[in-house]
Amino acid sequence: MPATSRIVNASKTHPLLAVAVQIDFKELNEVIQRCDALPQLSPQPGITIFDADVELLETVVRLLRLLDTPEHSGPLAPLVRQEILYRLLSGPSGSRLLEICRNGSPSNRIAEATDWIKKHFAEGFMVGELAHHVGMSPTSLHQHFKAVTGMTPIQYQRRIRLQEARKSLLYRVDQHW
Repeated sequence: MPATSRIVNASKTHPLLAVAVQIDFKELNEVIQRCDALPQLSPQPGITIFDADVELLETVVRLLRLLDTPEHSGPLAPLVRQEILYRLLSGPSGSRLLEICRNGSPSNRIAEATDWIKKHFAEGFMVGELAHHVGMSPTSLHQHFKAVTGMTPIQYQRRIRLQEARKSLLYRVDQHW
């Protein structure tokens, strides 16, 4: 999901640490296959915010600590990433992750649509063509896309374009320093 944030409180004594972990759905499906108990599917909004529990935070910290030992990160990082996925799956957003991974579900198709838009953000597209690409009607795509992302496919594309433009500007400014 394209996201924009703003730091409202950080200082040298209370620094802000932000970590983003890209969810690989193939990897998540592998974790799901190894689970005995899965969360019950229940309707949830596309974006959820929750306080991470201690186990999830400790796992993320272990992943970050691997940056200090590159010789261990190759074999261990994938395992720690899988533990993060397991902890997310067994947490408050587990039902949403499970729904996104369920082949053919509306959420799964919207994930396909967002991936397609990310890969082709610079191109123009018709919502009908995108709907056909992911196997949905234009009306269904629009309805589910908005429910999952909070925006229309065209708004989503614009957000991606803006983020890419910001990255490009930051890269250019960085190159001139």
